[in-house]
Amino acid sequence: MIEITLLEHFIAVANASSFTRAAVQLHISQPVLSRSIKRLEEKVGTALLERTSRKVALTAAGEAFLSEAYFIIERLKIAANDARRIGNGFTEKLRIRVCPSVNWHAQEISHAIRRFQGKWPDVQVEISPLMSVNQAAALLAADIDIGFINLEEVDCTDLEHKHITSVVPCVAVPSSWKLPKSGVTLFELRDRPWMIPDPKLAPSAYDKFSKVCRSTGFEPQIAVFAEDGATGAIQVACGLGAAFVEQPVNNPTVFEGMEFIPLKDLPDSLIVHYAIAWSATAPSSQIGNFLSVY
Repeated sequence: MIEITLLEHFIAVANASSFTRAAVQLHISQPVLSRSIKRLEEKVGTALLERTSRKVALTAAGEAFLSEAYFIIERLKIAANDARRIGNGFTEKLRIRVCPSVNWHAQEISHAIRRFQGKWPDVQVEISPLMSVNQAAALLAADIDIGFINLEEVDCTDLEHKHITSVVPCVAVPSSWKLPKSGVTLFELRDRPWMIPDPKLAPSAYDKFSKVCRSTGFEPQIAVFAEDGATGAIQVACGLGAAFVEQPVNNPTVFEGMEFIPLKDLPDSLIVHYAIAWSATAPSSQIGNFLSVY
């Protein structure tokens, strides 16, 4: 039997690519974390991580194990929420997952949820983030009811979905670069450092960005992999590099030290399309109710 703590420790190391950073995030010592990973690898029967003097990387077995570890942790969260819901007297619920990149366009989602709550106040609404790539399987398995997804990252062949918005990204750059606010071309940024999506967490976004740069005639100088939008924005503001972002509505500057610059030669392939997705065969009657108010 593999303890949940071992899975949590493994996920932390995989995401941080570092025992030191993961130990800080988990508030434990590095030797304790190292023993956890060693114990997990002994239980699994193979190496899950490759350790070098500079970083920690997943082995092929580790990559396969990581996706299942995420799923197990998510299922435990669902079980705990179910127990709380029943204990608090709710008989029905609507489980919604939102991909992290849609967060700057969340107002429409919150309005729809409030409309739903107004019409069906006895239904508990459960909302939490989940990467788009993990939502399809969860929807088909009826582990969740509604997903807000990046269409590029999800195979919707066996799902129902409705396009809700398309977003034209811009470039977030350090203010210290003093670029023209009227816009720049991608080629003009060829000698600048970039922060791009982590290929382990968002492989399609990583591949798309790399291909666009190469088609423009240069190989991007990768300064750091961005693991989430908030961390990426901080890194831009600190001058570490440029990043493609979705500019928040009516908020031209998120952090002091960062500016949003239009991209004059933006390829259509970089436009991001979002959708609401659900399974036509899911047992929840609340899916149709939510769609009726969205």
